[in-house]
Amino acid sequence: MDFMIFDSAGNAVESFASDREAIRALVSMTEAEPEAAMHLAILVFDDEGDAVGDPLTVADVRPDAVTRLVMSETSWELRGNLTVMRRWSDAAAASAPREVLGAC
Repeated sequence: MDFMIFDSAGNAVESFASDREAIRALVSMTEAEPEAAMHLAILVFDDEGDAVGDPLTVADVRPDAVTRLVMSETSWELRGNLTVMRRWSDAAAASAPREVLGAC
């Protein structure tokens, strides 16, 4: 099996012998350049060169790295890809209007 990182234009960026190496490289690339998270994916190929399974993105292997709004202990954090941009405490969040997804 070959594990290859491709960009969104279909260009092969790098090839690896194991999924672990490919995942480490993908995460490392997106940590160094957060905007790359939207444009890179790992594709797996069998010994005949046929694609196997679905592409893996950073969101698949490290969802915390691309989540924009997350709860951190007692406050909310707004992240710009891999960087924390803003925090809200519980007190500030309690006074803000809440939206409930799926509410009728």
